[in-house]
Amino acid sequence: MEYFYDQQYRRYILQFIRIFSDLKIQVSPGVYKRVPVKYGDMSRMVAMIMRDNSQNTILSAPQMSAWITGIEMSPERRKDTTYIRKTRAVERAYDTDAEAYTTESGNRYSIESPMPVPYVLNMQLDIWTTNTTDKFQLLEQISTVFNPSVQIQTTDNPLDWTSIFEVELTGITWSNRTIPAGTQTTNDVASLTFRIPV
Repeated sequence: MEYFYDQQYRRYILQFIRIFSDLKIQVSPGVYKRVPVKYGDMSRMVAMIMRDNSQNTILSAPQMSAWITGIEMSPERRKDTTYIRKTRAVERAYDTDAEAYTTESGNRYSIESPMPVPYVLNMQLDIWTTNTTDKFQLLEQISTVFNPSVQIQTTDNPLDWTSIFEVELTGITWSNRTIPAGTQTTNDVASLTFRIPV
């Protein structure tokens, strides 16, 4: 088997993070702060660098982190594994003298697309906040967009039959804290889970 790597998971994760990349909270009347979102599946070395090589450094909040909770097969979307979709495409003719496309037909192509292997990517978005008001603001902005899903486009290729996918919100965990909270001073984390067909 020849080497093949198309960075599919990386592209889906980047698109997922971009959904939340422009969320803001209001810190005072007329003053807004953009909440950063990062990929949270870090190595131990990166974690130590972010904490300035100290276990006593608390991560700043508010912020959001996205990470993969699991990848599973999707047999309900699996069709004939040997199926190849054939699409015919016609270019517009190009006039080299005028350096412009004409209205006439140019080269013709037959494009073969093998049946993709269907998976489901399970993602989690953790929202780190220091107070309930910040959490309310972020959750309300997210929950009004997901009803229950949004469509995302990975490529602008009109012949790519996998370019559009849906991100579905499947669950919300209000807090990682337990009651009674006691004297705990760690940041409160709300978790949202999502399903993405890839």
